[in-house]
Amino acid sequence: MRPGPLQVLRKNWLFKLVGTEHFKVGSKVAEIVIDSSGMVFQYTLRIDNKSLQKFVEAQAKNTRTWHVTLDETEHRVVLLIDTMEVYYDGQVISTCGEFTDEGTETHFALGTHPVHIRAVSSGNKRKGLLYSLVVNGEELEPIAQEAVTEHAPPLF
Repeated sequence: MRPGPLQVLRKNWLFKLVGTEHFKVGSKVAEIVIDSSGMVFQYTLRIDNKSLQKFVEAQAKNTRTWHVTLDETEHRVVLLIDTMEVYYDGQVISTCGEFTDEGTETHFALGTHPVHIRAVSSGNKRKGLLYSLVVNGEELEPIAQEAVTEHAPPLF
């Protein structure tokens, strides 16, 4: 099975035409359910016991994502809001948090580039915190949540 370019499951034997196949994608538990109605097959992908659509929507709400070009190469930076973990091209990286007068800053390095994520209050309780990535002094806004849900984000 290949969700995007990543191969997550390979078996060198025949699989059942109907039923459930469990596998892992990173730390997430996933399953593909194969149903049939006559000669018509329906495939359903579930991740962490949620439909793919619900999982993608939850990811978009609980993460902030930036695409950054460094040294002529595009990279992906993802912040998990609930844990403040930062992923750089799919790998967790070491960070250092700091409180400021405006909010918080999470400092780390991307190669030789000093970077931090700034979290400040929006002033609106429903809107919550606003996040931005500062790379080499340039402040970048996260990609729109609609863009994240249109193209299912990788699992960091």
